[in-house]
Amino acid sequence: MSYTTDLAIELMVTGTNAGTWGQVTNTNLVIIQQAIAGYQAISIAGGAQTTALAMTQSSLATARNAVLKLTGTITGNQIVTVPNGIEKTWIVSNGTTGAFTVTFKYASTGTGQTWSATDKGIKILYADQSDIQVTDLSTLSGTVATASIADSAVTAGKIAGSTITQAKLAANSVGATQITNGSVIAAKLGTTEQKQICKAWVNFNGTTSPGTIRSSYNVSSVTKNATGDYTVNFATTLADANYSVCGTGSFGASGETSGRLTINGVPSTPLTTNSARIVYVGAAFYDPSWASVQIFGN
Repeated sequence: MSYTTDLAIELMVTGTNAGTWGQVTNTNLVIIQQAIAGYQAISIAGGAQTTALAMTQSSLATARNAVLKLTGTITGNQIVTVPNGIEKTWIVSNGTTGAFTVTFKYASTGTGQTWSATDKGIKILYADQSDIQVTDLSTLSGTVATASIADSAVTAGKIAGSTITQAKLAANSVGATQITNGSVIAAKLGTTEQKQICKAWVNFNGTTSPGTIRSSYNVSSVTKNATGDYTVNFATTLADANYSVCGTGSFGASGETSGRLTINGVPSTPLTTNSARIVYVGAAFYDPSWASVQIFGN
């Protein structure tokens, strides 16, 4: 029988393997599969030693795998060998624990490639009959220019420029100006939404002349026309006079006198875009000590 030099695959020599050709071919295909895609974790745990990986003929073998992971707790420097003279590539991961070196080499020729005591990385290795070579950034063509490294380097200046300082917090804080600029105002709302908000309101004391405003929105003043008769003046004119008026009021120290706040129907135009004419009436006209008016409209 004859075998290939590197992967120990049986060759089909003329006149041989009569009746076993299919079996030998299937074995060869499995061996080729191992060489292309095989993975094996191999323990090299223990003290200083040499672990020999085999390239066995006509069967699966440790040295034939495409990917090897070296494992175990090592308590001394390790040497892992493959048969002399074979040509092959491997991806080898140093998955060991322990601060000792690991060397991957031919059984008795060359110096191979070594992981330092602290290197637990992965190497792409290839055998060229004379030694085990490595493929990494130091052997690839092309360079990473100094300028590229400098542009992407993390420097004290870049760290300082990105730090969060009191000045940056102050500059990006949400203050009254930002709130004002970002506030929801009627002009930012759609037509439907604008109709849903109160256009003006006021809480006032109707016993004084003019009425004393306690709090309000879009109301500049309350004019007292007569007992129980008031004109609510808008600070900003409304879009039209077809708005809705509602209100409440109380008369007396304890609010015991009942009445209602309503639109004054005497003037021909009690509602204008500038003001609303209202009265507080019960059995007669009264000056409410507490009066509240709300305006809804366009």
